[in-house]
Amino acid sequence: RADDTEQSEASDGEAPPARTDPLAGLLRGREALDVAAYLLSDQPLIPALVGRRGCGKTSLAAEIARLLLDLEDPLPTLFFDPGTTVDGEPAMLLRDTLSALTRRTVVVVEDVDELARLGTTEPDVSILREIWQSERFPLARLVITVTAPYEKRIAQFYGALSDRLVIVELQPWDENVVRGLVVPVATHLAEQYGVVIDHAAIEAALQPPTEADTFDHPGLAIARLDVACARTMIAGGNTVTVADVIPG
Repeated sequence: RADDTEQSEASDGEAPPARTDPLAGLLRGREALDVAAYLLSDQPLIPALVGRRGCGKTSLAAEIARLLLDLEDPLPTLFFDPGTTVDGEPAMLLRDTLSALTRRTVVVVEDVDELARLGTTEPDVSILREIWQSERFPLARLVITVTAPYEKRIAQFYGALSDRLVIVELQPWDENVVRGLVVPVATHLAEQYGVVIDHAAIEAALQPPTEADTFDHPGLAIARLDVACARTMIAGGNTVTVADVIPG
């Protein structure tokens, strides 16, 4: 059998076949590896993926999930989406989710700033409290995503949770990486709206965020192109130009 052959070769001093690079194809391989290793360990703190909206927090969480699922003893990941921001409901649903786990599982609680309404003067601290108390459920390993700069308000509204967080701040992607992510989406948008997107329009969408922008790339560039395609279609045009991306 193949297994017997590999064991025999290893016992004769020959190295077993090299494992495929688990980071191949990952956009944030180093960050994904660091967080995945932390979650697989017995360390008690909670990783918090922090960055501006559109910078790729969810995609990083998905890459972490892929690394953990590819292990010989896979560690599954569950993305928690309560579908509500009514006071107390996200906390209750998270508690139910964690208590129902039957095996060790990573639970990604996305957009904690929205669930807790950290951008308002009346936050809902119940979800923050529930995340802080998650250690009551030994099968759960939590990761949270928070839109910058609202992670600072966690300390203001619920300092006990802030003390349990390991902040993983997402750095901006290289310009070429962003372009590589945006171009395939632009092709899809062009097909969806029945238009052609001029190359210069894509470059315009890739321009740095302005002070008025709340998104970051690549989400910002995709949003700009999406609106530009819709604008062109409504106006009866067939080609998206720079003027459609940045109306004068």
